[in-house]
Amino acid sequence: MTKWNNLYGKDGMFTFFLGPQLQVVITDAELVRTLLKDPRLDGRPDTNLKRIFSSHALAFSEGTVWKDIRRFEIMALKDFGRGSGSKNLLEEYCQQAATDLVADVQEEAARGPFSTRSAILKCVANSIATTLCSTALKSDDPRFARLTDNVNVVFTEGTTPNR
Repeated sequence: MTKWNNLYGKDGMFTFFLGPQLQVVITDAELVRTLLKDPRLDGRPDTNLKRIFSSHALAFSEGTVWKDIRRFEIMALKDFGRGSGSKNLLEEYCQQAATDLVADVQEEAARGPFSTRSAILKCVANSIATTLCSTALKSDDPRFARLTDNVNVVFTEGTTPNR
């Protein structure tokens, strides 16, 4: 990004298109601080998933709804065990998922070039399943593969910007 900023940027900022979506990259830390405080720049991109989940999920909400959901989720995570010493179940689940992810990536890398998308999606799905159901899903289960493929399609299509 530094090279691009030197070539195309001015005052610590440059733009480029990633597919049809215009991207703005800010490389100056002071400018980032200033812009993050500007209320005109609050909000999320307009995507299909945002329209569906806008008032029901932390990742897609904004404003006071976002603050209320975030406050509730932080309290729920604290009650679940985040930061409570020896009974920190969430941390244990995440560490196991990370260990499994490393093993999956090493196994795939031994075969040659590959996309990490599937391995990361399985890691996230297993973290959620273990947290909610106290059981991990089997990587070689065809139903699990179908589930992760469908989730991938939803997030790929759902995050496409509306035109």
